[in-house]
Amino acid sequence: MENCYVVAVAGIFLNEQNEVLIAKRIPKPDFPIDIWEFPSGRLEPNETLEACLRREMKEELNLNISQYELFHVYNFYRGEAPAVLINYICNSDNLQNIKVVEHSELKWVKISKLKLYFTLPKQLEIMKLLSKNVS
Repeated sequence: MENCYVVAVAGIFLNEQNEVLIAKRIPKPDFPIDIWEFPSGRLEPNETLEACLRREMKEELNLNISQYELFHVYNFYRGEAPAVLINYICNSDNLQNIKVVEHSELKWVKISKLKLYFTLPKQLEIMKLLSKNVS
């Protein structure tokens, strides 16, 4: 399919110590790198962005989202396919119930330390925006 975008959402969770939750991706055939990222997932056909965000965070982390706010959107290429990633700042009332489900590891990290884990240019852009906008 030409000009078909992959649409994905990412959840950025902050804890009381002002740390963000990152997840280490398990390499898969369609994305063979084990990078650190914000938990994310693809939009399914006929699914709203909100429904996708809620479903993905439940599937990947066992978290229910209580509030969310659009933070940043960016385009990139996933292999040959154009993609858009919609990042949300999320709150959950059940952070204590978090589980590693679809990643090899989860970690809470100070925003200032994200540069030790994030390597992709768009990730570094998000890190800078978080540094400026999250107190």
